[in-house]
Amino acid sequence: MTKKLLLAAAALGALAFAGAGQAADITAGKISTVNLFPVADLVPYAVATEADIAAAGIVSTAGSTDLTIGLDSPVNLAADAVAPFAVTFTLTGPAEFAGPFTQANLVAANGAIATTGLVVMAADKKSVTFHVEYKGGLSGSNINALTLNNIALKVTGKADVSIAAQANVTIAGFTQTVTNVAATKIVQFKPVLKASTTDTYNAMAMLPDFKTFKVAGTAAAPGSATGDTVISNALGLSVNAGIRKDLSGAAALGLGDVLEGAEATVTGPQVKALGATLAGETPVAASLTDTSAVYELDATDLAAGTLVLSNVGAGAVAVHQGVYSVDLEPEFKTGFTGSATQSLDLVTIGLDGTNFYAPWFALNNASANSTLRLANNGTAAIGPVIVSLKASNGTAATGSYTIPSIAPGTFVSVTGSALKTAFGTTAANGDLMVTVQSRADGMSAKVRTTQSNGQIYENSLGATPPAN
Repeated sequence: MTKKLLLAAAALGALAFAGAGQAADITAGKISTVNLFPVADLVPYAVATEADIAAAGIVSTAGSTDLTIGLDSPVNLAADAVAPFAVTFTLTGPAEFAGPFTQANLVAANGAIATTGLVVMAADKKSVTFHVEYKGGLSGSNINALTLNNIALKVTGKADVSIAAQANVTIAGFTQTVTNVAATKIVQFKPVLKASTTDTYNAMAMLPDFKTFKVAGTAAAPGSATGDTVISNALGLSVNAGIRKDLSGAAALGLGDVLEGAEATVTGPQVKALGATLAGETPVAASLTDTSAVYELDATDLAAGTLVLSNVGAGAVAVHQGVYSVDLEPEFKTGFTGSATQSLDLVTIGLDGTNFYAPWFALNNASANSTLRLANNGTAAIGPVIVSLKASNGTAATGSYTIPSIAPGTFVSVTGSALKTAFGTTAANGDLMVTVQSRADGMSAKVRTTQSNGQIYENSLGATPPAN
């Protein structure tokens, strides 16, 4: 017995494996010709989460799928290292090995092994074990790596797939783990559609000439199109790179591979008045209202589409402040399913000029009714003037009230009842912001409130710095 133990110890030493359970790594590999090592570290094969997977699953191409495990301490073949060992590969996640395996599916970097012919596949096909012996007469040769070669993987669900490997050697009844590869992710599922990275483009008036509609920043700023009367901002939709529909190794997906297009609904204060176009498309005629419109877009439109608002020529109008947003309802191509909508804020418009605030203005309620009086005591026309509802005790305003111009030496009075109708609110009271989009020299602003008992109160409004 002592002699046998000594022989076993000598044989294990001749194998020159690393210590028990020595950790190793996957050092090379590909799935359906897609290299898992485009950089130094392993990058799992990526499948789109939007891709539909049939019950039968998706399968890699057998002739071009392989994985190599490195051995931290090479197998030394210089001596009589002929002890058999077993290598087991195990999958975790919704995956299995596809197709039968033979001894030819495991090879060494220098071809210096021969199997005993025994290859055992688990009943669930999630693990396979190769029983291996070394060839003799290979003085000076080492085995540095083992490759699971020309295999096929089947994936049946949308979850990460990992593979682990372990090599055990048995001599004289003693078994030792000589190589151990921890579970390593080789397939992952990721969204192919990239959420828009477009920031809300702020078209706030910043120049002293009081043009009705100006682009913030310089002409080179994101979203600026053609100067002071047109602003725009891109949808910014794209795809995450390197993501595929299945395991076939086909080219990575583009936006047009996944989407037919989308129905886009744009909302904002003056969609109709500012002639809003999206990706060069005009609204579906029946959908156009003052504050919304629907556009039918194809995949090309989504990739390069831009919301454009224009206030040009004789038809130019007083521009209201507010946010222009788009809700996209994508139409997926056959074989893909994804989220129903994506909402983006694209353009914010601020008002240029001088603000007057009227706190807790009475909007024709049972207790009181207020009147806003704006007078021009200067020598030049003032306007346009935009009246907006801010904090209130009712529903949010859906509109604003516009006074196109106030001539020199004249005044304009607006009742709480008229403002309440224009705002489209249920509020009985609220704070008003009165924005003059021009020089306000010589302008006075006053609020008169009549209580239900006949008492009358008046207060003058002070001007504040330009809006936004």
